[in-house]
Amino acid sequence: MDIKEPTTFDRMFDEALANRNLSLEKLSELSNVPIKYIEAIQRGDASKLPPSPYVRGYIAKLADLLEIKSDELWALFQKESQLKAAGIKDKMPENRYAQRPAHKSLIIGLGIGLLLVLYVGYRLNSLTGRPLLNVLYPDTATLILNTPSVLFRGTLDTSSKLIINNERVNINEEGAWEKKIVLQPGLNSIEIKATKILGRQTEVVKQVIYNPPPFSTSSKEESNSENE
Repeated sequence: MDIKEPTTFDRMFDEALANRNLSLEKLSELSNVPIKYIEAIQRGDASKLPPSPYVRGYIAKLADLLEIKSDELWALFQKESQLKAAGIKDKMPENRYAQRPAHKSLIIGLGIGLLLVLYVGYRLNSLTGRPLLNVLYPDTATLILNTPSVLFRGTLDTSSKLIINNERVNINEEGAWEKKIVLQPGLNSIEIKATKILGRQTEVVKQVIYNPPPFSTSSKEESNSENE
């Protein structure tokens, strides 16, 4: 009594290939399955194959062309190979025509929105915030001089307007400004006001005491002799 040898995957595959008189190259051309995968399937080499769902699809195409049952061929392949099932870490080949995940566009949109909010906030502060006025000289609240004038210097953000004793003072591109003040003998009160476009104001008041030098007796005598 003859004992029938059990059917194996490679035997079923090779016999069907021979019966159809097909080479691996021709089978690849007809099925659109890459030949490297057909060779790996024939050898049962799971390390050279993509995740399980793709391999099952390839085997179904090959079985149709070889005129054998795809379920039976797939069952034999699973039994004899070490093919890993597609799991969480498996990644299907990317379809370049597939729609990109929505979350990527959402992140980009949120980033652009945040930049717009920051820009609008910056512009709003430049229009409505308090002016950044800095008086570099004199750097004290009260100054005593014996010269008839003093040069005030400082800096201010260029989006603000500067007024000193009710006179407009120009600010250069770097935000620097200066103003010569002619003094009257005694106490001089200097009001420095910086104003934003929409009205917020910073004000600094400096006190300058001008003490003219005393007119000496010798100078008066020299003046009288010259007149004679």
